[in-house]
Amino acid sequence: MHLVFDIGATKTKIAFSNNENAISDFYEFDTQDDIKDEIAIIKDKAKQYKDIKLACGGIAGILSEKKDKMVASPNLSRWVGINLKNILSEELSCKVILENDANLAALGEAVFGAGKGYDIVAYLTFSTGVGGAKVVNKKIDKNSFGFEPGHQIIDFQQAFCKQCKESGDLESFVGGNSLKKRYGISPEELKDERIWEEISKICAVGVSNAIVFWSPEVVVLGGGLVKKKDIFPDRVSFYLNQILKVFPQKPKILLSQLGSKNGLFGALYLINQKDDD
Repeated sequence: MHLVFDIGATKTKIAFSNNENAISDFYEFDTQDDIKDEIAIIKDKAKQYKDIKLACGGIAGILSEKKDKMVASPNLSRWVGINLKNILSEELSCKVILENDANLAALGEAVFGAGKGYDIVAYLTFSTGVGGAKVVNKKIDKNSFGFEPGHQIIDFQQAFCKQCKESGDLESFVGGNSLKKRYGISPEELKDERIWEEISKICAVGVSNAIVFWSPEVVVLGGGLVKKKDIFPDRVSFYLNQILKVFPQKPKILLSQLGSKNGLFGALYLINQKDDD
């Protein structure tokens, strides 16, 4: 039996699996401020199983070289520096594999979801923050520090939003937390289509940059903003067609097929990769 998890800035998801292609007993709960409370909930859900051999999952942050703790995380800063891998291993009495959450979401989509059948898959998630990763031949592409497309600078002179105090990166303009700060309400409550049109334009810039750097066959869009706002994906594609001119043809733009469970499926596949190594 394997335990897979996805610790996001807002929600945590866990599930269990006893084969290579399916998960069961799915649970979702609010990510806890205190890491001890977070682990206590995971341990409580896991106690029904006596034979958990390995736990694998993602977390919303940049991991250390050993992938045992976060060294930076805009949305989970309270957890930075804590050796989550060792703590989980001790509490669950099993080996633990830790990875960036967007990396695993990308892997899940590339193997089981919208990117299935493509060799080079780019995944971008627009949610509480903005993340993403590149997957090549069903493996997270080699990297030194991870992938952070949400922190690409798109407005270094802050010309778009002069009153904003953010760094001018993509996440500062279209991440859920940033939108809430700017408009005083959650993205789900934003009804003004003019605002969503502007958000779509900015996201299209981010997608275009990912394409020219990663040169994928397909780009998969996921995350809460994509799911909850029907106009968003179509308008992103519309503006992308206006922006991206350098390539003779554009990669396909597809929506996530696995939704909020893509990170869990990515973790499941990573476990299988480790078993094959």
